[in-house]
Amino acid sequence: MRTWFKVHVLSKPIGWLLSKANASPPVIARTEFYALKARLCEQFGVWERAELQHIVKPCWDCMNDTFVKGCYSCLTRGDRPGVYREFWVRLERWNVGGFIFHEPKLRYDRKPEWEGAEIEGLIEHERPKWMLYKEAHLWLALFFDRKEFWRCFLGSISKQGKLPLLLAQRFVWNVRCWRKTKTGQRICRWFNLDDGIPF
Repeated sequence: MRTWFKVHVLSKPIGWLLSKANASPPVIARTEFYALKARLCEQFGVWERAELQHIVKPCWDCMNDTFVKGCYSCLTRGDRPGVYREFWVRLERWNVGGFIFHEPKLRYDRKPEWEGAEIEGLIEHERPKWMLYKEAHLWLALFFDRKEFWRCFLGSISKQGKLPLLLAQRFVWNVRCWRKTKTGQRICRWFNLDDGIPF
């Protein structure tokens, strides 16, 4: 249930955390993260409007200038040389504590009749410093999705980052690795969360 307290007080810190985590979603739990994002937008956000996003994916076989535009890969998918795939996505625009988020709803292969706002290309996010995006994701998962939190907290590690949950994650990981190597099981190595290597 949405209350005044949720929309006007809690939405600001949650919007800030969500904006940092959304700048670089986790590789391991990407689907779960987007489900959490949609849930938080509906709980703490204010719906503003629907927008249409136009995305053109270039054909990588044609990207090199030495080749003639219009190779077999892209021409078999459509009539535009150099375009591998083109589609439109209907987005829901949410405002959570002054931060804007977009949630994809419908995908179209042909441009629908549309009179609202349009976005050309992908939405770019500036990546925060100091691994803040990982820390923010862990805090959101801790408060709103414990299963995802434990999956990310125990499932991967990053050498960088001196923020509270990242330091706790590294400490727990070191203890687990020490116990595993002492008992003769596999040796743990450092991996970055961005590598997408689950353990």
